[in-house]
Amino acid sequence: MSNSNHQRPLDSRKRIAVLVFLLAVIGVVAWVLSGSRGGGGANNQAVDGSKPSSLSSAKPGAVTLTAIPASIVSAEQLLAATKGLGFPIYWNGDMQGTKIELTVLTEGKVFVRYLPKDAAAGSTNPYFTVASYYDSGAFGKVQNLGASAGAKYIKYKGGAVAASASNSDSNIYFAFDGNPVLYDLYSPDPLVAWNALDTGTLSILR
Repeated sequence: MSNSNHQRPLDSRKRIAVLVFLLAVIGVVAWVLSGSRGGGGANNQAVDGSKPSSLSSAKPGAVTLTAIPASIVSAEQLLAATKGLGFPIYWNGDMQGTKIELTVLTEGKVFVRYLPKDAAAGSTNPYFTVASYYDSGAFGKVQNLGASAGAKYIKYKGGAVAASASNSDSNIYFAFDGNPVLYDLYSPDPLVAWNALDTGTLSILR
């Protein structure tokens, strides 16, 4: 009787210790996985120089790309690198006085950024960027953003819609009905980004 009475508290302490240990392990694993999905700010911030896309949420496993670290490429190299990705990628043509930087993330995110001639690949400074995110819900997301208070929303011929959180927001999102890609156009000056949409300088890499 005395042995069993002393044994129970010891077993309880062991069970509590094991439970605490397991919870700690689960917490660490969850933290590691959340950082490896690439949806957080670290990866996006490094490659597009802007705030991370608040609408981008490609589902893990929906598409898997071969990663390409931030690299300076020619127009021909850009076309060759993005031709077999499986979804249409937009760019802004050859912009005078800039060089092209390409970054591809495995979870279906492609960044075409325009750097000054003296900037190095991977610079964290904000520059004009055209990002393409594989996302089956892209069209609805842009519509929803456009319907939010204070948002700017435009419908274009050909089925495209574009929206930004406000007139002064530097990220403009656009999408096409039936096309599973969310496009994120960034410029430190929002007017420059909207002008690219309105004048038609944006085009699909072919």
